[in-house]
Amino acid sequence: MALNFSIIVPTVNRPETLVYTLRTLVDLGGDDYEIVVTDDAGHPENRSVVESFGRPDLIRYIRHETRQGMRGNYEFSVGVAQGQYVTILGDDDGFVVNALVYAREALAATRAEVLFWWPHMYWWPTALIEHKRWMLYVMRPAKNVRPVDPFSYVEALYQPGVHHWLFERLPSIYNGFVSRTLLQRLKERTGSYFLDEVPDVYSGIANGVMAESAAFIEWPLSIRGISGKSYGVAFRNPAGKDIASEFRGGMKSPMCAPELVDSSALAVHVASIKLRAIRALQGRLSAYNIAVPDVINGILSEIQEGQGRTAELLADARALAAKYNIDIGHIHEASFPNATPIKQWGWQQDLLAVNCEPVGVAEIAQARSLLAALVGA
Repeated sequence: MALNFSIIVPTVNRPETLVYTLRTLVDLGGDDYEIVVTDDAGHPENRSVVESFGRPDLIRYIRHETRQGMRGNYEFSVGVAQGQYVTILGDDDGFVVNALVYAREALAATRAEVLFWWPHMYWWPTALIEHKRWMLYVMRPAKNVRPVDPFSYVEALYQPGVHHWLFERLPSIYNGFVSRTLLQRLKERTGSYFLDEVPDVYSGIANGVMAESAAFIEWPLSIRGISGKSYGVAFRNPAGKDIASEFRGGMKSPMCAPELVDSSALAVHVASIKLRAIRALQGRLSAYNIAVPDVINGILSEIQEGQGRTAELLADARALAAKYNIDIGHIHEASFPNATPIKQWGWQQDLLAVNCEPVGVAEIAQARSLLAALVGA
């Protein structure tokens, strides 16, 4: 039978979470999908984890002997995937129980080049942000799928005044199935699918610009895991210094665009991706740019996370402001109270916050089971 789906799990040094990610994938049902684990010259236990499942018919394990970096490994991964639709899942993430059932139904109904969703989120007990450890955030699900304009999500991200976290709403390969047709179209346009060191965010912009059709499913098919080795959080936390350095060691180009400043701030990273996407994709993106005051505000907003980076972030914001002759001299450390720790059960608008610690849900496969009990996912 032809493969409809490729679920790619790039990995390096997280065998302790990889095993639970794979547990959420091996029982999805059907013979039309493959799991592709691409090991970027990582921990020697990675191979043993894969082999422990005894499923060579389902799981392909490919190991690089020299480090490719995230961008290089991702590019290689989409190249070897054999399914008609491809997704990338982090090695501390998971799929919900009926993920492929819903994906098959949605794609049969829409024939979209991209099927995407907004994932649930689980903070592992090892997460670097202490007050978020053990938390499961459940998106309110609905069994609806609708055609959408993919470019509208990109356009929203480029509007002045929007927060940089809006990138999470993009039709990324990290929270969506992307057709082989679209992957090939992007490679023909720019030479490769990924053109930034943060490939998940870049793919969301690229898909939104180049997809001829897209569909959004209101039933999240995945759970995004944030563990103690998650790169995104490591850049924004002094305790993740070594992890961030490991990531930088595999980079092929600078993290931050020359128009900005070198910074650990997510706001700078997202703005850099937006600039590179404009240069690479052009077309409809040529009419857009970044708003430097928004980037400065984004840098300053990270101070409120309370991760001991106040002096660093203030320096970055002032350096960027000086580069563009923007006056922020009134900004000082006392302006930013620390984030208030929250651990509670209950719906907050369309988000259910669940403290998993009292019930001992300590990894992504258990979080998946709890999620199924809560909302039937």
